[in-house]
Amino acid sequence: MRNATSKVIAEYIIDLVRHILQEITPKFVIEEMRSRYGLHIGYHKAWRSLQHAYNVIRGSPENNYTLLPQYFHMMKLRNPGTVANIKWTADNKFKYAFFAYGASIEGWKHCRPVMMVDATLLKSKYRGVLMIAVAKDGNNSIFPLAFGIADSENNESYRWFFRHMKKVFGTRKDLSILSDRHASIATAIKRTAEFRTYMSQIQKIDPKAAEYIEEEPPERWARPFHTNRRYNMLTTNNVETMNYVLRKARELPIMECIGYIQNKLQIGFTREN
Repeated sequence: MRNATSKVIAEYIIDLVRHILQEITPKFVIEEMRSRYGLHIGYHKAWRSLQHAYNVIRGSPENNYTLLPQYFHMMKLRNPGTVANIKWTADNKFKYAFFAYGASIEGWKHCRPVMMVDATLLKSKYRGVLMIAVAKDGNNSIFPLAFGIADSENNESYRWFFRHMKKVFGTRKDLSILSDRHASIATAIKRTAEFRTYMSQIQKIDPKAAEYIEEEPPERWARPFHTNRRYNMLTTNNVETMNYVLRKARELPIMECIGYIQNKLQIGFTREN
């Protein structure tokens, strides 16, 4: 036992990893092995032991991506009305995922016509970002609409995400979209003349960026064309609140991440009912 490998140590801690609700740290493993078995191990061995234990319980990150199509298939069977799609690269590697539960799609009909969209960094092995779209319901509560997973926060990934949002949730004439992706470009411009000037500059520097920005009418996101139909919702702070609720999901392999999100949504929808 004195020269135990990280895989052997993983066998000793796997029950702790499986049953303790909070995330276990390498320091916790070091102390457990010292107090229970009198074994002194270093930080890196403790970290590797944790990874072995998590891979046994959750499956390896690579296996998670392989099984994702079957996972989405079962998700749609068990949650009627759910939409879930995956985009693969030319060499059959994962690129994007989009999912919106049937309850969210149905509930959107009763929400204020304002969508808030943002992305947060994932901390699992392959990183990437988690995209989140929310609205507010009649009780002024945050209502989750859809989620996406992408390699990074860029024009292409957002275009793919919004294309699916449009297909799933349709369009409403009074719809506004609040997104830091839009806001970072032109929402700070307060006068129409300035807006036109800056948009012209963007067009000259990067036509594709300008095309992406103009996919949504400016009255839905730019202050000079503001129609006062934002329902007192002028920032993406509500998405940041959802980010905090789902903070633990960011550290999990992709299927565990999605499962964690589903569990949180089920709890929230049950409370609402």
